[in-house]
Amino acid sequence: MSGINNPPSSAPSDHDGGGSGATVIGTSALADGTNATAYGDDSSAPAADGVAIGHAADSGTGADNVAIGSGSVANQLAVISVIDFSLGAGDTITLTQPGPVVTVLTEGVDFTAASSNAVTAVSIETAINLISGLTAVRTSAVVAVSGGLIDLQTGDVTAWTVALNLPSSIIAIGKDAKATTDGIAIGTSSTVDEPAGIAIGKLAKIFAGAVQSVAIGTFAGINAGASRSTAVGYVATASQPDAVCIGRQSAAGGIRSVAIGANTRSNGTASIAIGGGPDGIGTGADTPAQNSIGIGSECQVDDSSCIVMGSFAKSTASSQFVIGADGVGEITNCYFGQGVSGSIAGRTVRMQSSRVDTTVTDGEGTSLTLAAGEGTGDGTAAEIDLQTPDLVGAGTSQQTLATRLNLNDTRGSFTVPVEIPSFTVAGVPTATTDRMIIVSDDVGGLTLAYSDGTNWRRTSDRAIVSTT
Repeated sequence: MSGINNPPSSAPSDHDGGGSGATVIGTSALADGTNATAYGDDSSAPAADGVAIGHAADSGTGADNVAIGSGSVANQLAVISVIDFSLGAGDTITLTQPGPVVTVLTEGVDFTAASSNAVTAVSIETAINLISGLTAVRTSAVVAVSGGLIDLQTGDVTAWTVALNLPSSIIAIGKDAKATTDGIAIGTSSTVDEPAGIAIGKLAKIFAGAVQSVAIGTFAGINAGASRSTAVGYVATASQPDAVCIGRQSAAGGIRSVAIGANTRSNGTASIAIGGGPDGIGTGADTPAQNSIGIGSECQVDDSSCIVMGSFAKSTASSQFVIGADGVGEITNCYFGQGVSGSIAGRTVRMQSSRVDTTVTDGEGTSLTLAAGEGTGDGTAAEIDLQTPDLVGAGTSQQTLATRLNLNDTRGSFTVPVEIPSFTVAGVPTATTDRMIIVSDDVGGLTLAYSDGTNWRRTSDRAIVSTT
């Protein structure tokens, strides 16, 4: 049906006017926009090409908006800027919501112009937040208002100015769904209070101050100020800018943080938590410290700049790299390169501590410590074994590892011959204390020599090495 021709006999015919090419069906329905469609009692499509379907659905005053579902609204956005609070005595701010429902706020009664522009804006924000269906968020001396306004007026433009954005390209589908400019809200009571947001799911919500965000899932939410964030999953919640959380009851509470998995939490700045847990918020991977990474079910990273991997794994101090956990999740073998085994022979794997950048003059490199784990009390001291493979004959049989050097708390023991560096008498190195070498051309022949800090001496008679 086009225009404002009479609807079928089965539909109510008490509607209010219509724009060119508009379709209006329902008691008190309104379709003033060109080619607009209003279907349902009290539905309203006041702008061109707007669609409002459902009781009290309102597609708003922006073109091309869609509101489908009882009480669904394509929101208006309004801005109140306090210019000079001292000129606002007794002034009024008039806010009109669909219905229309008109609320008049009066200075000195509902809010106070005092002290400064910013303080006055706080008072205005508080007053507007007391109005059902509206949300106000203040930044400095500017108050942004969302929630379905169709008009906003002030009595004195010298004290403050107002701007009413006519949002377009809005889609709101579902009972009481609400969205604003370039936003999409799909689901019962789903809400998008900021531009370019997407909220899909029952009670999914993007709060004011969280522009360009996405919330998908029942009760999924992007909290106020968490711009450019993403929350996917039942009760998934992002609370800071550029945060991402995916999974049932996941929570990303740190700036640029990531939480993936059921019940995961990433509250530290730039932290990452991956690995779900059983029922209960926070039972998955948890990274409350900044710049931390936790991967594994129920792993816990309470310290900054750590990487923790493994179920139930935990950090105990800053700047740790932890793999494995006590009992469940214990790691007893580590392999690098091609996995446990590979098809390419002769590879070399290099492990090195950090080098100094070439922009640093005379910089000392990073030392490397290999350490066995500490025990307690009189428990047997842990050891370090260095192993290499034994040959097992030609073919494809796996070689077996054998210990070549064992280090413990009392000695270092080699199971293979130790090669000592060899020098001529003329070419011996500087005699640093407690060193040993082989001298190949000593007067007595090949000899073992030690350093006393000044000279190299034969171990046999302590005489200085010599060719004569």
